[in-house]
Amino acid sequence: MNARPKCIFSFTLLFSVSLLFISSQGCSPVADPHKGGLFGYSPELYEQRAAEKKEKLKQLEDEGARAKSQQSKMNTDLVAQKKALAQIKEKTAALEADLNKLRTTLSDQQQSTTAAKKKKQELIQHLAALEKESQELHTNDLSLAKKQERIEELEREKKRLQEEAELLSTMY
Repeated sequence: MNARPKCIFSFTLLFSVSLLFISSQGCSPVADPHKGGLFGYSPELYEQRAAEKKEKLKQLEDEGARAKSQQSKMNTDLVAQKKALAQIKEKTAALEADLNKLRTTLSDQQQSTTAAKKKKQELIQHLAALEKESQELHTNDLSLAKKQERIEELEREKKRLQEEAELLSTMY
């Protein structure tokens, strides 16, 4: 009979210590069932923790959506900037081509101006020769028909000189 009370005492002691250990663990309920064990788990705290995690997930998804939207806007801006840059390059190339044409034209005009000045000088000399010849017709002993014929030639030459002078003046 003695063996039975010892066994009951040992069992009671073990049960009391286990109960004391479990109750000390179960004093503060936790939301995580992995940490709280069987008796320290609180369903209300678990629901609260689940709601917080869902809210955090929603915030992260919202941030991801904003980041995607911002990236899309930045890609659109980049495409627009590349297009604008291409247009600027085209306009710059066209402007450079126009400037090269103008430079060539100015160079040609400078050469033409030199040639025009030379031509103008020739026209002035030719005009002076015509004037001299016209004055000589007054003192020359040519026949009247010859004088008339020479006057007509001089008038044609004068008209040609006037046309050349007008052409030179309109060119420059």
